Amino acid sequence: MKNSTLKAPAHLRPDTRAWWLYVHTNWRLEAHHSRLLEMACDAWDRYHEVRDILARDGIVVGGRQAAARPHPCIAIERDNRIVFARFQRTASPLGREKNAFATKTAPPSALGSKRLCLI
Repeated sequence: MKNSTLKAPAHLRPDTRAWWLYVHTNWRLEAHHSRLLEMACDAWDRYHEVRDILARDGIVVGGRQAAARPHPCIAIERDNRIVFARFQRTASPLGREKNAFATKTAPPSALGSKRLCLI
């Protein structure tokens, strides 16, 4: 995939868009890798969006009969943190290869597993 013709998805936050461009500039990604990167960026942005909500509302909300319960956004924050961390864990050891996802060039020990699993 030609990196010179790529444009970061417009729906990403500015700092996430910059990271998306950095990855595309410094690594060779195939089309499906680019989609995985976009999903990781979406998870990162959603994580930050939910953190802002939790900062505003607090981590507990009133429930039935005035019982406090965890804010529903806590689960969303956790889920998106896990998705992004799994992406990083899968891609990071391969960054030294100048191809963030090339399982054929990276030794299996660097991957920790022979399969690519993001969720």
